[in-house]
Amino acid sequence: MARDNHIAHLYVCAGVPYKTQVRVRSLMETMYAPERDGIQGNEDVGQMSAWFVMSALGFYPVDPVSGNYILGSPLFDRAVVALSNDRQIEIDVRRSDPNHAYIHSFSLNGKPQSRVWFHHGEISHGGTLSFQMGPEPDTSFGAASAVAPPSLTL
Repeated sequence: MARDNHIAHLYVCAGVPYKTQVRVRSLMETMYAPERDGIQGNEDVGQMSAWFVMSALGFYPVDPVSGNYILGSPLFDRAVVALSNDRQIEIDVRRSDPNHAYIHSFSLNGKPQSRVWFHHGEISHGGTLSFQMGPEPDTSFGAASAVAPPSLTL
């Protein structure tokens, strides 16, 4: 199961990030529940819970070695992640309905982005992630090959 969750984020690498957004949202809503046995499948020593927490915040480290995070579909309208030295990451999600699962725009530290990924170094000292969500996919946002996540191919 854990590998299946991971695969949902790879649509971003294929130039169709809206498919990542809908698939990640579907996994969070159907495979996790706030119950004692609310995780379907093998917990894998916390990996599946970590996947859910990261994905619910709106991003996930598909390739942790690279330091890149792929955007998904945040569940929360606002979240604050505490870092060391009184620093924090603020996540602000604007939508008119909680069911709006598609990213229409994304800003990192106040700067609008055309990409649907960012590097850990951009938030390691704190920062702000801002999402504007909508009910229908924006098939052009993050789809251009020029804004795709860096590849590990040689």
